[in-house]
Amino acid sequence: MQTLLAITAALLVTSNAFAGATDGRDADEAAIGACFEAMDRAPELQPVNRKFARRNPSAAQLADESVATEAEADLLRHRIVKTRPCRDLRLNSVRAHEPLLEPAYTTLYYQADQVFEDLSEGWISFGEANRLSRLALAAFETRQSAYRAAASDSARGALSASWSDMLQRAHSNPPPDGLVTCAWEDVNLACR
Repeated sequence: MQTLLAITAALLVTSNAFAGATDGRDADEAAIGACFEAMDRAPELQPVNRKFARRNPSAAQLADESVATEAEADLLRHRIVKTRPCRDLRLNSVRAHEPLLEPAYTTLYYQADQVFEDLSEGWISFGEANRLSRLALAAFETRQSAYRAAASDSARGALSASWSDMLQRAHSNPPPDGLVTCAWEDVNLACR
């Protein structure tokens, strides 16, 4: 009887710990979502938010050949400032719940910063920025899927280490000369 009580108590503790972890993750996701939604709805950012999608660009956004004006470049920089707290919330949540996945997110943010820089400097069009961001997000989703499909913590650790190593080897390519077309080479933009 004592063994049964001990097993039941252990199951309750494990169940409560799991529920607490799930509740914490759900609360984190709600805060992260609210942060990004506030940035998406910020009235002052609408001129650039209509042109540059955070996710899932429309066909019109992908076809937009316009280059950021000085005013739009300033708004893009402001958007980066407003996005940083959202990224911090995401990274803190990942560190708390799935720390081995952090390099996948860090890589995505590294790539997003390159796109914002090139867009803000007028080196790429809004359409090119949307295309590159969509490709970076797809690469992130591939990394995340590989992580979730890994059969063990050891395999997840190896994936995480490989992403960290790739990011450590990352470098900034020289700025392009004029309006260019870019492609991802590993996690770096290469523009021609």
